[in-house]
Amino acid sequence: MEQCRICGDEARHPYTCNYCGGTHCSSHRLPENHSCSGLDGASSDQWMSEKHKTHKRRGTTVRSSSNRSKADSSTTIPKWVITVSVVLVILILVGIYLA
Repeated sequence: MEQCRICGDEARHPYTCNYCGGTHCSSHRLPENHSCSGLDGASSDQWMSEKHKTHKRRGTTVRSSSNRSKADSSTTIPKWVITVSVVLVILILVGIYLA
C-alpha cells in the first residue's frame, strides 16, 4: 500500500493528484486539502473558479456545465405556465367526471 504524503497513513485506495502528482489518502485527495504545490498563481485561481462554478436556479444550486447547449436554457418553462396547465387539466377531468 502507498502512504499519504501529508499524514503518512497507508491509503487503501490511494489518490494521485492531477496537479502535483502526489499520492494522498481520501482525506487529503483534494488539492485544497493538501496545500497542492501544483496549483501556482493563475492555475490555482482557475482551479478554484472551476470548482465553485455554480449558479442558482429555482432555489437549488446547480453545477454549471460547459457542454450545455443554448437550446437547453431556452426550453425552460416558466412556473406559471405549468401551474395554469395543471389547473386546466384538473378542470377538464372534473368536467368529464361530472358529465
